[in-house]
Amino acid sequence: MPLVPGLYESIVTEALARTLDGRAELAPLSEAESSRRLAQHLAGHMLAALGSIKGEHKLGSRVALVNDLTAVIERHASSFKAAEDAVRPQLLTGVRVTAETPLPPRPEVPLSESALYVNANRERRLDLALGREIQSADRIDLICAFLFWSGYRPVRPALVAHLAAGRQLRVLTTVYGRMTQARVLDELAEHGADVRISYETGSTRLHAKAWILHRDSGFSTAFVGSSNLSHSALTSGREWNVRLSQAENRGVLTELVAAFENHWADEEFVPYDPEQFAEAIHSARPSHLNPDVSRSLKPYDCWLAGRRPT
Repeated sequence: MPLVPGLYESIVTEALARTLDGRAELAPLSEAESSRRLAQHLAGHMLAALGSIKGEHKLGSRVALVNDLTAVIERHASSFKAAEDAVRPQLLTGVRVTAETPLPPRPEVPLSESALYVNANRERRLDLALGREIQSADRIDLICAFLFWSGYRPVRPALVAHLAAGRQLRVLTTVYGRMTQARVLDELAEHGADVRISYETGSTRLHAKAWILHRDSGFSTAFVGSSNLSHSALTSGREWNVRLSQAENRGVLTELVAAFENHWADEEFVPYDPEQFAEAIHSARPSHLNPDVSRSLKPYDCWLAGRRPT
């Protein structure tokens, strides 16, 4: 079957090579990353092979297959010699819509790897990562307790372009603490996003924060952690967010997608209506927690104490 347009990180096998055309972009597989890439490729075949074993004694058969393959690998690992005319392996890195269409930018972390984002000095920043990854996503699901304009602004160009291209964006959020700003929801809805709101403000309220970036190429990613959509949470706040890779964390990503779908289908979340939202925000209990407001008053305190600020 023809490959769908998008970003890839696939080993080019003989079978895959037969499906490629002028839309494909290839890159040599470097020696430094060859062990991980080839092991990941082999793991996919192993998973398929083990899953294909059926019958009454399938568990024993699976164990026997693993033992046999492990023995072969161990026996050949130190003494195996490649043929002199062996072809250097390549990676399929992308498939364009047409041969002339440019590919979207690649993420700073390879699509097949996971990573930690802590927003520390000289570390990866979540806003920059999202801005790049949104551009290659076919669909996006966002679940986030609080949405601020200051946090929306850094990713706004990428999200607006995503929606302008007719791609899906689903958003789940809350009115808890009067934190989520209608300005963000209004613009997202105006551009075509599907937004749903939870008006639950009790102990069972939504507290999750996750971005799921679906790619039809099979290289979806997700960011899960502590960051709401605020400027400090995406740029400089002491937040911890894990970037998951479908290639490396397929089981976890599958569970994450299922959890989002369960929330999306839950009657607690209702389609965004500006009037209903405004009324709920007005009646909700305000929160003293606002990640966009600085409370550092140390210089002022120093003057009150009769000391010059340092």
